[in-house]
Amino acid sequence: MGLLAGVAAVEITPPVGTMLAGFAARDHGAERVHDALHSKALVLDDGATRVCLITNDLIGLPGELVELIRGEVERTTGIPGANVMVNCSHTHSGPVLREGELPGVVARQVAGVARMAAERLAPARVGGGRGPVQVGINRRELRDGRIVLGRDASKPVAPWVDVLRVDTAEGAPLATLFMHACHPVTRAENSYEISADFPGVAQRLVEGVYPGTTAMFGQGCSGNINSEPVRGTWEDGRRLGTMLGGEVVKVRETIATTDEARLAVTHERVELPLQRIPPMEQVEREIAAAEKALAEAEGRSSAAATNMYKAFLATWRKLREMKEREEELEPMVFPLQGIAVGDTALMALPGEVFVEYALHAEEVSPFGQTLCLGCSNGSGTYVPTAAALEDGGYEVSFTPLWWGRLPFAAEMEGVLRDGIGRVLGRLRG
Repeated sequence: MGLLAGVAAVEITPPVGTMLAGFAARDHGAERVHDALHSKALVLDDGATRVCLITNDLIGLPGELVELIRGEVERTTGIPGANVMVNCSHTHSGPVLREGELPGVVARQVAGVARMAAERLAPARVGGGRGPVQVGINRRELRDGRIVLGRDASKPVAPWVDVLRVDTAEGAPLATLFMHACHPVTRAENSYEISADFPGVAQRLVEGVYPGTTAMFGQGCSGNINSEPVRGTWEDGRRLGTMLGGEVVKVRETIATTDEARLAVTHERVELPLQRIPPMEQVEREIAAAEKALAEAEGRSSAAATNMYKAFLATWRKLREMKEREEELEPMVFPLQGIAVGDTALMALPGEVFVEYALHAEEVSPFGQTLCLGCSNGSGTYVPTAAALEDGGYEVSFTPLWWGRLPFAAEMEGVLRDGIGRVLGRLRG
């Protein structure tokens, strides 16, 4: 039996009034819908292995929701949950998915689109390609002796788009999965409109060029890459999405397809170590500083700053209790997933992964084409390099405390790099 493929899409736009994710300074819910959000699924079957690739116009899905989705996909389709990849575009104009009924609703929608795709399996052809494009810039700028969220054109990016072309057996366009590494942040915290941002523009462009096809955007390793510009206008989003979508069309036209692509899946969980709790004297100083900052924020009636310093204070108090019990933070368990589609490998990592890990995957991969995806199979952490940990900045010093832990230890980079290499090596077989 040759290759089979099925694809489906469902709209997942939340109601107006839903709180939007990505900017802590937002103080009320969405006021309108600028453009719709979607969940899309591609199921591939080579006769021996069946995989499901899901993309979502969402900032991220917590690990527990991913496991719920995988379990439901396995129950309804027979596809092993371990063979399901769930990627999010990381749009900062989509819904918060932490509490209430919405997370469960979205999880059912995402699982449902996978079932729909599995029910549409038919003979297909597939192939991969890459083209040059860059709509973002490295955001870790050294300014006045410290790292800030800015722009630094001298630092790494991944200036390409990877494309997976899927056609019917007769050659008609069926699906176009494409991946690029860039935060969708063309709008700012004062925007209260629901949107898929520039990835949505790119997907609609591709679908307009190929009627009947489903375009799917996969977010790459964009932890330190912002759109260029950031906090701009809808016109900026249109322009960036058009640049990206135009290159996808160009690349798609160059791809040769086959109906004999072998599928394979492999996994590994690595443990990324965290820094040790500092001496008690420093912990007490941090608690005092957080208490002072919290009181000042409350005096200014700043909701965003108040919430931030409440989180910092709770973290340092927890760490003080652990220090008193002579405990340390456990390493973070970090799941890696590899999926092979012929000579194309998809390396899926959770969280907001720094682009340097995608560049490393390129170096060590035995495949002709390697898509290193972040924001996959879970969310809730930045994944920096050892050099970034030393330099400090928002992603490595600020957000860990917000999430209730200390930053990673420098040796985490070697652990993750080695894990990526092992997964890609096993995937090649």
